[in-house]
Amino acid sequence: MNIARYVEDEAVRRTLRDVDGLGTEATRAGMLETLINRGYLVREGQAMRSTRIGRA
Repeated sequence: MNIARYVEDEAVRRTLRDVDGLGTEATRAGMLETLINRGYLVREGQAMRSTRIGRA
């Protein structure tokens, strides 16, 4: 929720605010698992970090 506050690019930030972030609470967990499985995110304790591929 409120992912826009973590984005530096103003155009992307506006888009995320307009569409209300990364899906509903029901779909967000599945989306995050997909990103982890594809190598875009990794878990570090309770945090999630983007990988080099994810940032590209």
